Amino acid sequence: MGQPQTSNLRRLWERWKNVALTSGADIGLAGLGLVSGILTARLLAPAGKGELTAALLWPGLFQTFANFGMRHAVVYFSGRRSDQIGALAAGITALSLVMGGIAGLIGVLVIPSIIDDYSPSTLLATQVLFAWLPFAILGGNALAILQGQGRFQPWNILRVFRQVFYVGSIVALWVVDLVHVHYVVYAYLIADILVTTGAVSVVARSIERFEFDVGLLKELLWYGSRNFLASMAGQANYQLDQAIISALLAPRLLGLYKVAVSSSQFVKLMSMGFQRVIISDVARSNSDAEGHEKIRRSLKTASPFLILSSVLIALAMPLLLPLMFGQEYAPAVPAAQIMCLASAVFGMKQILYNGARGQGRPQIPLYCEFMALAVTAAGLYVLLPMLEIKGAAITSLLAYSSGLAAAFYFLRRSERAIDAAK
Repeated sequence: MGQPQTSNLRRLWERWKNVALTSGADIGLAGLGLVSGILTARLLAPAGKGELTAALLWPGLFQTFANFGMRHAVVYFSGRRSDQIGALAAGITALSLVMGGIAGLIGVLVIPSIIDDYSPSTLLATQVLFAWLPFAILGGNALAILQGQGRFQPWNILRVFRQVFYVGSIVALWVVDLVHVHYVVYAYLIADILVTTGAVSVVARSIERFEFDVGLLKELLWYGSRNFLASMAGQANYQLDQAIISALLAPRLLGLYKVAVSSSQFVKLMSMGFQRVIISDVARSNSDAEGHEKIRRSLKTASPFLILSSVLIALAMPLLLPLMFGQEYAPAVPAAQIMCLASAVFGMKQILYNGARGQGRPQIPLYCEFMALAVTAAGLYVLLPMLEIKGAAITSLLAYSSGLAAAFYFLRRSERAIDAAK
């Protein structure tokens, strides 16, 4: 009996190995992210935390737009076309540098009018991040190649290293009494430079010859163009509330809301391993039916953990949030509790989205995110003036729920079509 049991355990480990290892990395990242969030919240105070959030937020938004939906396209084609990695790398390098260069230049020019009431040192640091944008996009796409190939060991190592370096830098700044917003931004930048260098080096060593394939580039752009609007709408659904708060409300309120969002991240952690693995796993499936089964199995396994963790963390939030971030952040507790529930829904939604992307159907997240974006816009318009950050949290919950419902509908319809064709 011992041998069959060992064999079953081995098969179970092989099935979920990448999910387990990636979830382990995500647990480490969440812990490090919590440490960095607590340190910056306590050392910078709400106003400084708000400035830091805006300084990192705006380059991130521009990066999403400039990447033109390529990250998921790169993951998909790296899994599907493993024999064309050289052509994929050449094409994505050119796109990253050109699109990132244009977006970075625009960002440098327009950001002074967006955060004009922030300190000059914070503004300059934000502009430096914009100047780095083309290389940040290149590094992100190099990591996407590793993810698509199923090379989760170097992918996870590089992701964890970034956060370790960032947290270590904040601690070092604390020790020498130099914790200012612009120095923290530069620490973030240096971490990204190191990870980009490492990711590009690892990918380059695995490629025998770089070649430019116009046909593959067209396919990449076609997938990316469909995914771009979905990614843009998704980023808007996820960060539009913070962007509007940074533009319309005081930095203190943005700092409180950022802490509320950060406090709910452990709920999302329950699904991160599934989200990150499912797209490349489904892309390597032998049939659509097999892909649908992988999506269904992942959602069924992850959902109970998401629901349970969201309820438990929300109930504990009145104690946890002030304990971690300080009593001055206690007004963020109600928004944080709502965001815990929203994060559970977000995790389930992203599993379905990435499963659809792995099937080569990026139009499904596109449809869902535009439906959710309409909910986001209406919710912020109605609730933000009345409830401030609680209104933003409620809007997130409503938007994520609408996206989840739409994704379930479209994937179920696709599955029925496959069954009917048999």
